Amino acid sequence: MRDSNRKIYIAFVILASFLSVYYVDLWRNGNTVSRLLPVKAYAESGTWCIDNYHEETIDKALINGHYYSEKAPLPAWIVTPVYVLLYKTGLHTCMEKDNLLYLTGDILIAVIPFILIILLIYHQLIRKKWNIYHAMFISLALPFSTFIWIYAGTAFSHVLAGLWLVLSYIYIREKRNFLLAGLFAGFCFITE
Repeated sequence: MRDSNRKIYIAFVILASFLSVYYVDLWRNGNTVSRLLPVKAYAESGTWCIDNYHEETIDKALINGHYYSEKAPLPAWIVTPVYVLLYKTGLHTCMEKDNLLYLTGDILIAVIPFILIILLIYHQLIRKKWNIYHAMFISLALPFSTFIWIYAGTAFSHVLAGLWLVLSYIYIREKRNFLLAGLFAGFCFITE
């Protein structure tokens, strides 16, 4: 990549990142709460049981006298190590009730996967010999002109599942690596 193209690419990544975090959702709803309560429980007590918080969600299962989230576990598994680290540093006390938890979830299971999807689109177009400016325009226009953009800032995990699905497709169609394609399809399954 030429130096001028590298600068343009860096500006493109910064623009995509800025637009992706423009709408970050800290609002509590059934979907995000049930995905992130196990993370909160694990940070506070070292268990995935949401017994202390089960009244905050309707998406729960009672198993052997303990409550668990009914949501697929991969998003919680992704968020947990980062949030536990932040929790142990005491940063959670610097923000309003659980906002650090929701912000961490939004970034890890929505914003970053959304940016990666944009970059995958861009690199696929560049591989097909598209003009760099046209590739950048299409890579931004497609994701940001649909309702998917709203999910880019909220920990619903739909965007993360979409990333796994796109990667699975790429590894089936273009790379012919069925093992990785299956792995990404499995990640999609345990995300949604």
